[in-house]
Amino acid sequence: MRHVFIKREKCKLFAIWVKYWCMLDFDMNKIPLPCKKKIDCIDCEEHCERIPLSSVNTIPVNNGKTIKIEIDDQEHELFILFETGYVCSNKITIPAGDFDVSCSVKTNGGIVNDMSITLRCTE
Repeated sequence: MRHVFIKREKCKLFAIWVKYWCMLDFDMNKIPLPCKKKIDCIDCEEHCERIPLSSVNTIPVNNGKTIKIEIDDQEHELFILFETGYVCSNKITIPAGDFDVSCSVKTNGGIVNDMSITLRCTE
């Protein structure tokens, strides 16, 4: 087994208490968004096959903290999701191997500008 370390860089006041979620091997196209029925669903015409985050194994990443995730030696995909589900980071691929990987999450923008989340591997 190996580990992925993910550090959430400290961000501006508006997002300090908001949870970000680490999404490992999850299809970005299935992120739940509200449909016309005002619910997150898996079977309506608007967002078929989208699933609620409560049913997915997600790991919270708090502001200024580092988390450690144990993974196997296979290739994995990883991205970060903002609590509301409307903003996602870029997706990175963790190559197969037996080495640990370190990543950082940085938030830009926010109240005045569009918010963006960047995930990158660090040395």
